Amino acid sequence: MDDLSRYRKVLALATLCFVVLCVLAAGVLPDFRSIGFGMALGGTIGCINVTYLGYKVRQVADTMAGEGKRRVSLGYLTRAALSLLGVMVAFKAPQIFNMIAVAGSLLLAPILLIIIGIGFSRRES
Repeated sequence: MDDLSRYRKVLALATLCFVVLCVLAAGVLPDFRSIGFGMALGGTIGCINVTYLGYKVRQVADTMAGEGKRRVSLGYLTRAALSLLGVMVAFKAPQIFNMIAVAGSLLLAPILLIIIGIGFSRRES
């Protein structure tokens, strides 16, 4: 299961770089400030969702190995509620966050995770 930790560390670093670039772009380009902040918010929430999913997958694996409690879920409602919260924040404050940018960048972390997985598999072979 240490592959999960490696993926999580690289994903957190890549997401942090993306968020920093979005905030810098929002500072440099005032016309696109809401888009930059929206993409930063969506990227952060996406990374939190993927990290939480990794935590829940580890719990399920421990349960299957007989080391954890009996009933465990993957936390879909928690992750969906967090994503919905980000979109609702953008809906309530459109002058600060662009709702389309938030919704679109929620997919950043899963796409980055696919790219990271491909990179790690090519490096190993």
